[in-house]
Amino acid sequence: MASQSRTHNDYTVGWVCALPKEQTAAIAMLNEKHPKLPKPPNDDNTYILGSISDHNIVITCLPAGKIGLVSAATVATHMTHAFPSIKFGLMVGIGGGIPPQVRLGDVVVGIPTGQYPGVVQWDLGKEEKGGEFTRTGSLNNPPRALLGAVSELRAEHDLQDSKIPSYLNSMALQYPKSASKYLRSEKLQDVLFKATYDHNEATPHSTDAHAPDEEDEEEEEEDSCRYCDKTQTTRRKPRDMRIHYGLIASGNKVIKNAAFRNNLRRDLGKDVLCIEMEAAGLMENFPCLVLRGICDYADSHKNKAWQEHAAAIAAAYAKELLEYVQPSDVSNEKTVKDILNSISSTMSNIKKDTTYTRRYLNKKEDIEILDWLIPTDYGSQQTDYLKRRQPGTGQWLLDSKEYQSWIKEPNRTLFCPGIPGAGKTILTSIVVENLENKFCNEDTTTVAYIYCNYKRQDEQTPESLLSSLLKQLAHSQPSLPHHLKDLYDRHQARRTRPNLDEVFKALESVLLLSSRVFIIIDALDECQALDGCSTKFLSAIFDLQTKTRLNIFATSRNVPGINKRFEKALSIEVRAFEEDIRRYLLGNLAELPAFVATQQDLQNEIILGITKTVDGMFLLAQLHFASLKGKDTPKAIRTAVQKLATGSNAYDTAYAAAMERIQGQLQEQAERAKQVLSWITCAKRPLTKRELQHALAVEVNKPQLDEDNLPQIQDVVSVCAGLVTVDEESSIVRLVHYTTQDFFLRTQSRWFPVAQLSITEICTTYLSYEDFASGYSETDDNFETRLRLYPFYDYAARYWAHHNRHVSACQNVVSFLQMPDQVEASSQALMVRDGFKYKSYSQGTPKHITGLHLAAYFGLNDIITAILTSYEADARDSDGRTPLSWAAGNGHEAVVERLLATERVEPDAKDRYGWTPL
Repeated sequence: MASQSRTHNDYTVGWVCALPKEQTAAIAMLNEKHPKLPKPPNDDNTYILGSISDHNIVITCLPAGKIGLVSAATVATHMTHAFPSIKFGLMVGIGGGIPPQVRLGDVVVGIPTGQYPGVVQWDLGKEEKGGEFTRTGSLNNPPRALLGAVSELRAEHDLQDSKIPSYLNSMALQYPKSASKYLRSEKLQDVLFKATYDHNEATPHSTDAHAPDEEDEEEEEEDSCRYCDKTQTTRRKPRDMRIHYGLIASGNKVIKNAAFRNNLRRDLGKDVLCIEMEAAGLMENFPCLVLRGICDYADSHKNKAWQEHAAAIAAAYAKELLEYVQPSDVSNEKTVKDILNSISSTMSNIKKDTTYTRRYLNKKEDIEILDWLIPTDYGSQQTDYLKRRQPGTGQWLLDSKEYQSWIKEPNRTLFCPGIPGAGKTILTSIVVENLENKFCNEDTTTVAYIYCNYKRQDEQTPESLLSSLLKQLAHSQPSLPHHLKDLYDRHQARRTRPNLDEVFKALESVLLLSSRVFIIIDALDECQALDGCSTKFLSAIFDLQTKTRLNIFATSRNVPGINKRFEKALSIEVRAFEEDIRRYLLGNLAELPAFVATQQDLQNEIILGITKTVDGMFLLAQLHFASLKGKDTPKAIRTAVQKLATGSNAYDTAYAAAMERIQGQLQEQAERAKQVLSWITCAKRPLTKRELQHALAVEVNKPQLDEDNLPQIQDVVSVCAGLVTVDEESSIVRLVHYTTQDFFLRTQSRWFPVAQLSITEICTTYLSYEDFASGYSETDDNFETRLRLYPFYDYAARYWAHHNRHVSACQNVVSFLQMPDQVEASSQALMVRDGFKYKSYSQGTPKHITGLHLAAYFGLNDIITAILTSYEADARDSDGRTPLSWAAGNGHEAVVERLLATERVEPDAKDRYGWTPL
């Protein structure tokens, strides 16, 4: 029967495939195939037109060799431009299954589950300290018409069998040539190997389900695991094909690692059933439902044998589903083009879909360059600090004549000194928010900010602080400034870093692109004074102010050297206003015992008593308020209010009182609180929630981590008497203020005298785990998987020796250094450049590092004395460096003298670069 004449506007369903074999399966499911229609210019897609039931369908496939999120988004954009009446899409193809629910030959349908809309982009987010990965962003839900049809079809399948087998049989009858590949045969064996058993590399095998090399030898594919040990398989009862409904994990990276797959399931939950590479690229702006036939288990045994059959069953499910989609429901949906136009109208100057695609691609490249410049992101801190603001507080600063003058006039500086705990950081976050809101519609006005932190002094160098400002200001531009691209091109290939002068010149060039720039700097007093860090940084900022239209806002304690640098600036002292303290107390009274809520007089006494004693110190008001939470009678509260500390020693008195409350808890709670406080006080950098969890779970001298011993963060924070807080956005667990840190450093011998020894033992126990006996990670993927599975590993590897310097020779250290595989593994984590990634970045560190190398690297003279006889004193690592070379290079004079005294080392031995130790 001849097909009737149709136009582009007659097609309402878009069907997107990633591979030609998926497209073949889709074509075979059509009830009728339609003639081709002309394409718009510059459209590289190839379209197959046809119909299923009452729906006219456009089938298209990603270009050969082009896979991943961006390719899928580009193809969909072109398709909706060519066929403007498309209402929704189907992303139909193959994927990797996540056992145990899912098996080869099953179908997975991505439907909204929990916080996710059916698909979760697992690799979109931020890598935090300690390897913790925080997922950010969100995707769109599938169209309502499709979700309704899914529900109806699921109900039908509860009553009778699916039509998928019937559709596959019809496919074989209509296209006999396809039967051998697309129908299931005895050759297709569903074999699941144990997660701990890797593929035997004795024979070559293909990799990804969506890899571009489609013409591999079939015989090899059908038995690519013939050299694998079949005793390592998981025994399961045979069953028929099943249809599963849940989450599909989508990303830009091939997954062929069982441990990573299982970790993904652990992170995202048991509802994650499938892994693939294109869906998230579609769902960001294209309303669609994702259907996947399972062809492998996303492990090292991945091959192509099941791909055609998996593609066929996914296509067959799509056909069955479309029979339950009512044409009237489709007509009620907006067209995809209308949806895209709506999105475009809210985006700056994005007029056409092709322009959007080009900008999307460029933006990804820009982000890569910005992350190369510096990984630090102060945005999470800004969010955390702003959340802690009591509504209405800080308005006095915004209304002040000094602030209003500063914000109106270019090239002005506003300096806000204040006593410790006055609330300077929260006020800074209020200023940042005020500026961003005020100038959000002015493209030529930009804002950048820095939060200095006493715990990050080693990281906050002049170069890094200026780089962070450069990153923020460059990110706000419509396109990446060419000066920054030039900087990247000059250094990235050589794996070098820009110096202070280069960063300064790039920052100056970016500042000149804006009519006005506001730079906000909090806690200058917490920026390291050693090596003139704060002096160099401020000199650079003030120099930039003379050349551009730059306004500077800064806070600090009253430090004479810093105050002098701002003596010509506008100035306003930061103190906690009584009205702000009242707002805070009134807003938090519900946290006190219930009887307080019923006694207005008692509430007034609490507010008046605390307000009178704090003398402008907001932090002291918080500490005093926290001290009342455990009082169980009105009299107890009144007595406590009358005894609240005041004066210059108020903080010390309040902290000591908090420790007394901690010691009054059950013994186990008190010990846990001291353990937490000792870790946060003595840690060399801030710890994330997962890092601290693992550190607290370590049992010294045990060979493995027992996950049943992992404490909940909310539980350990609750026993710390208000001295510990969690920044949820950055996932950092910290003390409430740097004065708390100062108190514990001064009184450490009283509260936790053996903290450094305990931390050293915990770090070296963790590094000695049997899980690291595999040694050096041979790929970036394996290295990143190790850090993700063991979040405390980065900290332990980098800082165990710093804690060891505070104690005499520790037997745990000696034992660890005599474990060659674990030592080499830890040296890789130690020497990888923190935060900077490029291809094979983890492979640039030397191999064959011994325990003696490591002890020399850190300058541990006592440890070297204990282990020297067990090692070759002049052993070379893969870079040709000896222990003497590492000791000399890091300036450890005593270790150099100790090694030379053995007369077993060669002081003039050259490494691979021609350098000698001395």
